[in-house]
Amino acid sequence: MKLERLAITCGGTGGHFYPGLSVARALRAGGGEALLLLSGVNAPRQKEIAESYGVPAVALPRMPSPRGIGTAFAFGFGALEGLGDVDGMLVADLYAGGGTFSIPLACSGADVVAIEASASSVRDLRRNAEANGVYIEVVGGDAAHELAEIGQLDALLVDPPRSGLEESVVG
Repeated sequence: MKLERLAITCGGTGGHFYPGLSVARALRAGGGEALLLLSGVNAPRQKEIAESYGVPAVALPRMPSPRGIGTAFAFGFGALEGLGDVDGMLVADLYAGGGTFSIPLACSGADVVAIEASASSVRDLRRNAEANGVYIEVVGGDAAHELAEIGQLDALLVDPPRSGLEESVVG
């Protein structure tokens, strides 16, 4: 699989921002597109840093701590504004959790494959997708292994970059 378009949600601490920036730079060096979706109080400064390396970035508005899944989905829709029109695109969401980004992607017309290792999160994601009336192909397993099985994607969303997200996963 050759990945050509990637959106990475990161920010907050350097522990999430700099791995995301590194993956974005590697993808762009190989001719792909990458966009950083930055959150947290450091987002404006991190946007400047990313752009100084030639990586486009969007500083998302600050979000209060989620009090429920509705707040998280509202954040997800806000983050997706940076991706533009996803209608009809095949998008994989790595480390998908309960669907913070998968569900807004599916609601916006994307065909979504959500990959999550945690069994409880897989269960929650399936339940949340059903409650929101969207179909998401939910895959329980290791992101690196499962991503290789998907084939050609239009876009990949990673939230957040974690240990195990090596260049070989998205390269």
